[in-house]
Amino acid sequence: IRAKSLGPIPRVIVSDAVRLRQILINLLGNAIKFTDSGSVNLTVRIAPKSADGIDRLAFDVTDTGIGMAPDQLAGLFQPFMQADASTTRRFGGTGLGLSICRRMAHLLDGDISVTSELGLGSTFSVSIAMGSLGEVELLESVSFQLAASDAGLEKVVAGELRLNGRFLLAEDNPVNRWFLETILRRAGATIDVAENGMAVLEKVSTSMERHGDPESSLRDYDLILMDMQMPVLDGYEATRRLREQGYKGPILALTAHAMAEDRKKCLEAGCSDYATKPIAKSQLLKLCHEWTQLSVPQTRERPVS
Repeated sequence: IRAKSLGPIPRVIVSDAVRLRQILINLLGNAIKFTDSGSVNLTVRIAPKSADGIDRLAFDVTDTGIGMAPDQLAGLFQPFMQADASTTRRFGGTGLGLSICRRMAHLLDGDISVTSELGLGSTFSVSIAMGSLGEVELLESVSFQLAASDAGLEKVVAGELRLNGRFLLAEDNPVNRWFLETILRRAGATIDVAENGMAVLEKVSTSMERHGDPESSLRDYDLILMDMQMPVLDGYEATRRLREQGYKGPILALTAHAMAEDRKKCLEAGCSDYATKPIAKSQLLKLCHEWTQLSVPQTRERPVS
């Protein structure tokens, strides 16, 4: 991923860092996912002055991926929509969902738009209000690499939960996968990764064969973090098959859907617990710590917040 500024940009802005980070993680993750070859570029620029007089900062995520036809663009920002439903099985969903990203952009006094050409790639542009430039220093010609520090993954501090054990992280979105893996590794966990539910089954089946008895407490993985919307085989079916095979280890569901029925669906599939994305670092570490401390995996019954 190449990232650069186009013209001068402010050193600091006034905005919601959490929402902006989640929007960019989602757009970059989608760009990587739908680009088999070529490149993904992030460009930051000051947006042209709009009629409402608000100063905005714009981020353009450009890829050389599969692109979209004009008729596919029409419903792209509708809830639970993807440009072509036939691509879901191959590529998976679109992370938080573009409709959610657009709503978050609106909360930041901005918007998201897209231009695309089938077979050539797409550009998603998100703009957000950045506050008055006033006395803010402007930086010229900035280029940078995306690193852990850019994602707000601070070093472990005193009092922060530490993790032990080996985790299997099942997540098809490459940016989300990197983000979660970095947090967990820095907290002390050993991480194995899978990009879809079928890969999860293969890794866990190999582990169960190695240890013989599926009822045994001897497992290669102390915890499985399962994204529920994945290509090839989704997290629901992967979890059901694991339980049918006798796997007893804890499985933590991670999903962008926050409705009560979604939580119920995850638990009915066999997941031990449920968390919605985006998930705060503190909550992620707390859940992982709690489940790795339990000697007998079980399903947690707790109210939906």
